[in-house]
Amino acid sequence: MLKIVGAFLVFAGALGIGNSISKRLKQHYHQLIALKELLLLMGNEMRYLKTPLPQALKRIAGQCEAPFGEVLIQTADELLKYLEASPGKVWKKVLQSNRSDYLLSEEEYQIFIEAGNILEQSNTYMQKEEVALFTEQVQFKLVHAQEELRTKQRISRYLCGAGGLFLILLLL
Repeated sequence: MLKIVGAFLVFAGALGIGNSISKRLKQHYHQLIALKELLLLMGNEMRYLKTPLPQALKRIAGQCEAPFGEVLIQTADELLKYLEASPGKVWKKVLQSNRSDYLLSEEEYQIFIEAGNILEQSNTYMQKEEVALFTEQVQFKLVHAQEELRTKQRISRYLCGAGGLFLILLLL
């Protein structure tokens, strides 16, 4: 009886690990979508409303999901402290200090950091082009992540389940 309960717990734990990995993959995909939305919001806010940068960032932060909104507020606060600071450098510094909040790969995170160039542009045409460039890069990553999402989720669940069964057989 004790072996059966132990085997059940081992298998349930293995399935839990598989579901955790699957959930993390889905969160990664949702962060990519949120990043794309953030880039579009930044471009629209700066092009059409033309509010001062710290105010624009705080306004956008209210429309973004958790980790992205916090970075925008921190960047706006830093820009208010140092009026002569370069927005791109402040953006990069804030993002580098908050790296652990994101599930993005290094390449995706680098796109996010480089998106600070949007803040540097004073010309609306160049802002539009920068937003289009970074949005296109994120869209490419989104398509790639979407293709891999289902496959990786299925594989992680099956491998964790199989690993649990193997562990049960090994322990029995």
